[in-house]
Amino acid sequence: MQSVTWTQSVSNLAVPNTAVAANATSAAKVTSQNFTIAEGREVDNASIKLNLSGTSSSTLLNGDLLGTVTLVHHVMVGGVMTDVTVWTGPLSMALDDIAIFGSTADTDTVTLNMVNGGIPLQLAAGDYTLSISHTMHAGTAMSYNLSASVAGTEILTDAHLTVGQSVAGNILDGSDANGTPDTLGSLHSGFTISGENNLGIATNWTFHSDGTVTNDTGNQRI
Repeated sequence: MQSVTWTQSVSNLAVPNTAVAANATSAAKVTSQNFTIAEGREVDNASIKLNLSGTSSSTLLNGDLLGTVTLVHHVMVGGVMTDVTVWTGPLSMALDDIAIFGSTADTDTVTLNMVNGGIPLQLAAGDYTLSISHTMHAGTAMSYNLSASVAGTEILTDAHLTVGQSVAGNILDGSDANGTPDTLGSLHSGFTISGENNLGIATNWTFHSDGTVTNDTGNQRI
């Protein structure tokens, strides 16, 4: 399996040099960035890193940023383009500084891993929109800047290496069929099928030697 580090320009998510009055909360600000994962590719372990910086002309700086980060996959379902929210995460950042003389400044950085139920997302090929909605509450008059970057591991799915093997009988528990041992069952306790569901979201199904079938979250399926 071939993989490389994945990065994506998300400059549209930036919020430059925005002023907030003392003891006030800014209006909600929404920024969005569209991007595409090419056919024959999949992105695993995606994350978004956010950098916040702020300054105040007073000797005290106090600012709290709250918001939500959302990733939407645009997929065709029954001939209709549908927006599917594949991940959303809370955002909380803070700026605090105090000085005896002069102005104040501070920075904060957070990294949000895109996981659902503790399972990292596997982003299938297609079109996506990443958006950030936030407000900034300022204890003192201040200005701030917010920027973002994303990263992950890009898998070249067209280059998956596979080995063909023909077996008969129970391929999981090694039971004989027509007197011939099942070679696959003796080597593996289960196997996994990877693909996309009807919404175009990458998913995995694992067939276990005890006959059960589980999905990405470990929930048993019949």
